[in-house]
Amino acid sequence: MLLSIIMSVYNNERTLKDTMNSIINQTYEEFEFIIVNDCSTDNSIEIIKEYMKNDNRIKLIENKINLGLPKSLNKAFNQSKADYIIRIDGDDICMLNRFEKQIKFMKENQEIDILGTGAILINQEGKDMGKINMPKTNSEIYKAIKYKNPMIHPSIMMKREVLENLNGYDEKLRKAQDLDLWSRALDQNMNFYNIQEYLIKYRIDLEKSYSTIFKGFKVSFMKALKFRSLKGMTWSILELIRYILVKLKFYTPRSMR
Repeated sequence: MLLSIIMSVYNNERTLKDTMNSIINQTYEEFEFIIVNDCSTDNSIEIIKEYMKNDNRIKLIENKINLGLPKSLNKAFNQSKADYIIRIDGDDICMLNRFEKQIKFMKENQEIDILGTGAILINQEGKDMGKINMPKTNSEIYKAIKYKNPMIHPSIMMKREVLENLNGYDEKLRKAQDLDLWSRALDQNMNFYNIQEYLIKYRIDLEKSYSTIFKGFKVSFMKALKFRSLKGMTWSILELIRYILVKLKFYTPRSMR
């Protein structure tokens, strides 16, 4: 069964080889790898073209102007052929059995529309910082989305109909386009699940700017307020405190020790 891997790249030269090696060396080999170069100004395009010389599964789309992630992912999806779509980002790494495990799960649980996994967290240098699992079942994910993002975007495998029926990612959004997609999917009673295995290495930036931290706090807190979720509002406040303490180097989260 063919899979379509969609990835947008923007100035990922430092991490791109690790990402691409983790894709082309998967134990499940029947896939097309669609990469959108979103006007990178570094050597990302040269790296991609070098890999294309030896692997005809890689297809390249070059944006003439920088379009951002949602538009680039929609372009990749529109060129895809498979019934299942897999996401990855240009700075994350797949475990080599990721595709094999996810497609096996989807075949055995055909009611699932969107499937995520846990992740090993790594920093900008690739050092392991801990592990994280997300809410497991559809009901747990439905509850969690009221106050946080319950899916790790680059770990996702989803049925083609998800993006077709939802008209893809919202191209007006520069941020949180994944959370918006999950919300719309839940509104249409699509089914979610997170495998409780660490099938990707997910790169995080502990040096986030304060402006980014406060923007994230505002989004999660207002969402929780909308749903009158005391748990969600409490979680948002605790996350804000945690990020500030990490930034000030007063605290290392348990999941990153």
